[in-house]
Amino acid sequence: MRARRNAARIEQAESVFEISPIGILGLAAVAMCWSLAAWLYRVGTPGSVARRLSLLLFVEGVTLGSTGYIDLFLGPATRAHALFPQWLRIEELVHTLGDCTMLVLYPLFLSAALQTPLMKPFESPGVRQLIMAVAAVLFAAVLWGPMKIAATALYLALSALFGFALVASVHAWRTASGPAKARARSFAIAFGIRDVCWGFAYLSAIGMLWSGTYLLVDPDASGLPYIVYALGTLLAVPLIAYGILKTQLFDIDLRIRWTIKQSTLAGIILAFVYLLRAVGDAADENGPRWLSWLSPIGWGQQFRPFAGNRWW
Repeated sequence: MRARRNAARIEQAESVFEISPIGILGLAAVAMCWSLAAWLYRVGTPGSVARRLSLLLFVEGVTLGSTGYIDLFLGPATRAHALFPQWLRIEELVHTLGDCTMLVLYPLFLSAALQTPLMKPFESPGVRQLIMAVAAVLFAAVLWGPMKIAATALYLALSALFGFALVASVHAWRTASGPAKARARSFAIAFGIRDVCWGFAYLSAIGMLWSGTYLLVDPDASGLPYIVYALGTLLAVPLIAYGILKTQLFDIDLRIRWTIKQSTLAGIILAFVYLLRAVGDAADENGPRWLSWLSPIGWGQQFRPFAGNRWW
């Protein structure tokens, strides 16, 4: 009788919550994004590039987390609840606000972080006010106007922004010299990966939008664009951390602060490799099992049968 009751409880829990490898991937990216944002806020000074990046990463985590990754953990019983549509509406509001805020904050950050003439126009107060006005109009249009047209305009603007950011970062790298060149290279690689991945995700969203398969917040966010979307942040965060350690990216003086803060960066990198392995192990036969091969912890697990004393 007790076994039956336990089985019934397990079945009920499974109907409320589910395990999703892609959901784990998305939430891991959010957690790492916010961890680096908190660390940058602690070591940065008011008005510094590090503080600006901290705010940008916080908004990036909010935007990424409200895409639908949380919903992948919700089972049929939870999705059938009367409040689930309201939850989706809240996610739509948060995600659209995050997209529009990224449209405003990213150019401001780039103009402060990149030493290139390409970013000069964004230093103008008039250009910044225009971007904010456009973002506000797009926010209202996506939520309360013709969503297909408004969302297409927003996602095209974001894709163009990420493409321009990639060009500007590569240009800053190619024109820099001395120690600044190493910092510019670290910046171009870390943010370039994120820009390519997020640009691909938003362009894919436009394609799904016009094919009739797109939802502003998709509770079944399990396709390739959602994997690439999360991987963009998941790969960029440790590369940014490495750039800070190796080249003093964003002029963070680690000679003074490194001994105090090194455990935080080490924790970010360790969490990254561990979560990659966890996502790969949790995946089914059709899931992204290959992610465990990107983690040194996964390598040890995969090669253990060949290296252990009792491999049989």
